[in-house]
Amino acid sequence: MAGNAEPEKITDKETFLNRRLFIQSAVLAGTAAASTLLYRRLNPPAVKQVEGEKLSEVALVSKEEALKNGFVVDEQDVFPGCATVTRLEDAALL
Repeated sequence: MAGNAEPEKITDKETFLNRRLFIQSAVLAGTAAASTLLYRRLNPPAVKQVEGEKLSEVALVSKEEALKNGFVVDEQDVFPGCATVTRLEDAALL
């Protein structure tokens, strides 16, 4: 079968080896990239805990004053019957 091939259609050895080297390099690069992504997925970098500064003074206001200014909501008045819902069937009855 090799004797039947036309000489101009046969790839010379140097081109064949260059193609092989290119494919091997591409596979190596792909493997390195996949390994890096897998490592990052399985071993994420540690998250640093940010320490904020503590408040030195906190304004204490009575509940009536806070309600007057609109900063407090009495949730029992806003959502009547919310405390009685314990199961999905109870929610369907509302």
